[in-house]
Amino acid sequence: MLQADQRNFHCWNHWMLVTRLMEVPLNSLLAFTMNRINENSSNYSAWHFRGELLHSMLIHSNDGEQSIKTIRDGLFRVFLWELELELNLNALYTECDDQSSWYYMRTLFYIAIELTRKGIIEKDVTSGLFSTRLNELSELMEIAPDCVYGNVFISELKEMSLEIA
Repeated sequence: MLQADQRNFHCWNHWMLVTRLMEVPLNSLLAFTMNRINENSSNYSAWHFRGELLHSMLIHSNDGEQSIKTIRDGLFRVFLWELELELNLNALYTECDDQSSWYYMRTLFYIAIELTRKGIIEKDVTSGLFSTRLNELSELMEIAPDCVYGNVFISELKEMSLEIA
């Protein structure tokens, strides 16, 4: 069904259910969402479910122990999160008036806040990521001042960044 209507949210919900029941590996699911995004970067459902998968991977896989493994896992999460931010930034530069990429960015920052609250990522690292993204978005707005969502999301990110201060 996703081949026929790749933006249908109901099909995506069913896909998530079936893949969970089949215990499809997370990396396969992420690859599938990336393929859908590459086919249509405006596929809000693909971005949304990619965010859901990352949330599950980054938040729920930590056991809360303070150990070398936890620190290494935290660094992996920061690395993966930065890769996702780069993917997101490329999508914003490609089509800044597409709401899918802006909402995905919001998801990534909610994940960052949660990782910080759980002590998986240090506050200064998360603050740096917020600061970097806000600078990048300001540059984008200089290039595309008529971008519909830009200023709204910049304001929202500034407010979100206060949650980790």
